[in-house]
Amino acid sequence: MSARVAYAVELDGVKCICFGVTKAAAKWQAVRSWREAGFGQRGEWPRTLKAARSPEYDSFNWAHRRCAWVEDYVAALLRGES
Repeated sequence: MSARVAYAVELDGVKCICFGVTKAAAKWQAVRSWREAGFGQRGEWPRTLKAARSPEYDSFNWAHRRCAWVEDYVAALLRGES
């Protein structure tokens, strides 16, 4: 099994950090979190969905949790702010 790496995913103008073995897996995780947050319902997809590798977040120690993280929050934790 490959390691999960960080991706910056943008859904309808909202940027978040997700982790996945592939870009598609990270996008799916972002959509799942988007739906769980109440922005969409089962079967509904965001109007825009883009993802790009973000290796600067690979060291985030909560990467094993399967959810989307707000980019500012992840950056603050990596800087030692809480």
